[in-house]
Amino acid sequence: MSALARTPVRPGSPQGHGTGDDAGLRFWLRYVESAGGLWDAAGDTVLIVLPPRLQADFQLADELVVTADPDVAREDGATFIAAGHPVLGRAAETVLTGGDAGLVALPAPASVPPDAATLLARARDQVPVDHGRIDLAGAVTRGTRPVLRIGALASYTISTEDHFQERLEAWVDVVSRLQLPARVSTRLAGLAPEAVVRAPELPDPRPAVAAAHRLIDAAAADRQRELSGQVSEACARERDRTRSYYAEALDSIRRRQATAPPDRQELYAARAESTRQEQARRLAEIEEKYQARHEIRPYRLHVVQVPVLRLPVVVRRGSRPYPLVLDWQLPVAAFAELRCPACGEPAPLVAAKTKLGCERCVARAPAEPVPTLPTAPVQVRPPRPTAVPSAAPARPQPLPPPLRSPARPVVVSHSPGQVRKAGENLGYAWWEAAAAGGRRLSRLVAPESPAAALVRLYGAAGPAVAIGVGAGEEVSAVSAAAFPPGRGEENGLESAGGRVSTGRFRYAFQLRWRYTAGVPLVEEVLPYGVRVGARLPSPRYLFTGAAARMFHDLLALHCEFDRVAAMLWARVLLRHGLPIVLRCPPAWWRVADDHTVAAAHPPAMLAASVERMVCLRPGSPGGRYDEAAAAYHVDEQAVRAASTALQKRLQLSRSCCW
Repeated sequence: MSALARTPVRPGSPQGHGTGDDAGLRFWLRYVESAGGLWDAAGDTVLIVLPPRLQADFQLADELVVTADPDVAREDGATFIAAGHPVLGRAAETVLTGGDAGLVALPAPASVPPDAATLLARARDQVPVDHGRIDLAGAVTRGTRPVLRIGALASYTISTEDHFQERLEAWVDVVSRLQLPARVSTRLAGLAPEAVVRAPELPDPRPAVAAAHRLIDAAAADRQRELSGQVSEACARERDRTRSYYAEALDSIRRRQATAPPDRQELYAARAESTRQEQARRLAEIEEKYQARHEIRPYRLHVVQVPVLRLPVVVRRGSRPYPLVLDWQLPVAAFAELRCPACGEPAPLVAAKTKLGCERCVARAPAEPVPTLPTAPVQVRPPRPTAVPSAAPARPQPLPPPLRSPARPVVVSHSPGQVRKAGENLGYAWWEAAAAGGRRLSRLVAPESPAAALVRLYGAAGPAVAIGVGAGEEVSAVSAAAFPPGRGEENGLESAGGRVSTGRFRYAFQLRWRYTAGVPLVEEVLPYGVRVGARLPSPRYLFTGAAARMFHDLLALHCEFDRVAAMLWARVLLRHGLPIVLRCPPAWWRVADDHTVAAAHPPAMLAASVERMVCLRPGSPGGRYDEAAAAYHVDEQAVRAASTALQKRLQLSRSCCW
């Protein structure tokens, strides 16, 4: 085992500024000790005796006194070693090159282990089986369960000037190839391992290593997007400055060309073309400068033997028994995660008449539809969808133009029970339709709504994109319920939501919907797990991966924008995120075909007015005239005039701001 796997500091060693408080010096002391050297702390200094190999590697004497305190180094003549010192860099490179691989075992707790009856009760609580009951099938035995601990050094290049490094780690169960929960991995990492006298027979670890690599690479990609967001504004400012500079240069050339004699016209035309080519080269250089990338360098591979109590059980459905073995992990007092014994998916188990499997692989008879009440013509679908495709569709499919309604939806009175049931079923039907494709999904969205814009822009991938699901993630399970009525909602808006599970995360979602002609239709799809109204919290408060995808790195759009919609998408997305920008196209598309509007106001003026009106109603930032005018470089009074003209046609309100 290398120095990286050793205890950080000796028990009882001083924790003064000179030794224990500096991570670089602590690492070097561990490295020296692992190579056969000796050290002894005395106050703020450490006396080190180096073996011959380290003396030659570091060009140091056999004995030296070191410290991490610059004042102590000046006064006492000790060698100052802290982060950035060359010996630390060489030691770290040696450790990374040599790697840290091995087989270790964790000790069993000294406490009395639980008996069979207690383990059976915990198994019934932690491992639910639909249509089945878990019973004891044999005696409890002791054993070990292998777990992989893989560490890697991730290097991020955010721009030509910004570079970062950090350590990433993944704990993966070798048997199930599932990532250990954070609570379990933290507990195991805090235990002191023991040497393995005789290596036991292990299952093939290569599938678990591949799973760990995918987890680390996905975490590094999310971190890269987060870091890229920190320089995205600088990149946008540099692009804007470049475009402004060359726009002024081209404008100057055009003015001089307009008054130049005929024999100089060709010269000015060539100069303008050269300026445009130079602008393209400069913009390409800026994009290359801020091109983010990351590199993963694995350095640790531990096979950790976790002591377990092996509990043989049988899952019964009537007289049909299905044998199963559960491993109770003694250090963390929990059962190891299971995969479906039939298809291998990490999904809840179902005891069917023919086999023990999961909802995905067990063919279940469809439930009988719930009869609808005469006063509520809402068809309740049998819950629940079992799988939803990845966020990235195979090929973009052309979608019909956005639907248009002659008037605002009419509010119809329904009982609270009917509304609650309709909202829950709409949540499941929404993800069922996403699995079926964009055309079926478009029948569940209200015309001229953000949800309709989402489906038009992204097709069947729209629901996953709206809540931050990453490209390539496969949605495997959905739970949905109606939210209790909120205060201040008008025009019949209701909310339903739940969770969407993938192989990496559980994503929250919320559907804001209303009855339209007696049918519940989705108005808006949001990435929040609690009910929100017209005023939305910032998507930056979501967890890292989803928050980054709300502002950039989205999937390619399925349609082309006109100039106004393109301006809105480019500017509003970076400032406010996907939930707000999806409210802008519906408002603009309702007046886009009116040629009198386009003739009276330039595109930048219209884009500024639409953004201001959409942000003003729910009280989002950016709803002031001066902010909109400054963002689009237009006159404030002209924005006021354009907003007045648009409001007469759109009739936006606080409850319907699109």
